[in-house]
Formats: sequence, structure tokens, C-alpha cells
Amino acid sequence: MGFWCALFPQLISAEEQLATGQQFPRRVQVVTSHTYLRAGPGDDFYPTARLIHGESLELWSVSESGYGAVRPLTGSFSWLRAADVDRKIEKDSEIGVVITDGAVSRIGSQINALRHVAQVRLEAGERVRVLNEVRIQEGRHEGLWLQVAPPAGEFRWARLEDLDLPIGLAPQASNIATNNKTSPEETSASIVKVREAVDAWREVGDSLSEVMTVAGQLPAEDPEVREEPGQLRGISGAHRL
Repeated sequence: MGFWCALFPQLISAEEQLATGQQFPRRVQVVTSHTYLRAGPGDDFYPTARLIHGESLELWSVSESGYGAVRPLTGSFSWLRAADVDRKIEKDSEIGVVITDGAVSRIGSQINALRHVAQVRLEAGERVRVLNEVRIQEGRHEGLWLQVAPPAGEFRWARLEDLDLPIGLAPQASNIATNNKTSPEETSASIVKVREAVDAWREVGDSLSEVMTVAGQLPAEDPEVREEPGQLRGISGAHRL
């Protein structure tokens, strides 16, 4: 009984935080004929995918720059240097194990070859799903690279005026820069807010699972089962490398 009493305040606090935190995540649709997802919260970040009218996005946060953080869509990918990943540890060759602590996950684009923006670093031992292997013959990115499924904690950004946001959800127009440019400080603040929202949802989910396990409604997870990918450490802001 003491366990329940100690746990419920945590759940209530988290739920109150989410209720007053603009009710994320939520599904929104594109209302313009077309728009783009970008690597960061501003027009100066390179586009990563083209969106058309009616496409649905999972929105996690909005920023005063006029952009919102959304979960990467199907087909999205990130880049890791092949030297940072061992693909022989797991029986499944599509599962790679990070062997370099602090390996940088670079945001990939379905539109161009750019990859100089990063949001997260991976810890040694984390698993990633490998989608493709690409060798760059020359230039600053010369070498062998892996396209991987976007790791947890990594987002893409959509312009809010192109989405069907509920009244009161979008930042006030007076707070949005007319040129949609963002300073490094504003970018970092936007990323931090998104991660705080994600962490809050994870805490609620973990707590609810724990309650249901104690109540006998949900079997405890096998400790030997590996989660893929694991928890990631973030880079402060959408960082240009």
C-alpha cells in the first residue's frame, strides 16, 4: 500500500505537467499544398523531406521560432560513421551495436546529401537499426557511412503555419521572427523543451507499467530482453558540425 501512495503523487504530478504543457504529443495535418520537414527549427536548416496536403504528423513541441518538433516519418534516416558501429555482435546484420562512446548521429535528408546537423550522441553499447551502407569517395565526409533509423530523441521540424494547429496551441504571431531565423540559444532552448516533453511522457509510461505489474495485470518485462535502440544522450540544440 505504501508503494501505491508513493507512486500516485508522481503520476498525478506528471499528468498535471502534461495537461498544462500544451497537451503533447498530438496528431496534426499539413494544410498547405506542400511544405518541408527540416533538420532544425528554422528556414536556414536544410530540408529532410517534402510533405503534401493532408499528411499527418506527430507533434511533440512548438517553438517561438514558428516551428514544431515532429517525430521522423517513415523513410527518414540518420547517418553514423561505419567505424562507430559493430554489425557482427548481433546475429541480425540489420542491428548494429555502437562501439564509440559519444558517436554523433547526423540528420539525413531524402532531398539532398547534407548531414551536418546533429541532435543526439549515442553511447557505446546502444543498438541501432541499419538501413543501408554508403561509401563517400571524396570531400569532408569521405569514408564508409551507415544510414540508420532515426534514434530515440531525434526529431524533425515543420513550419507551424503549414499545420492545422488548434487555437491557442501555436505561439503568438508577435513572438515569431518574421524571417524564421533562430539564434543558437533559441535553437538549443527549443530542443531542450522537446526533450523535457519526451522525458515526461516516458516517466508516465514507465510508472503506469510499474503499477500494472504490481497489480498483476501486466507481466514484468524479461530483464534479458534488450531494448533497441537504448536511451540516448542529447546534444544541446540542433548542432551544426
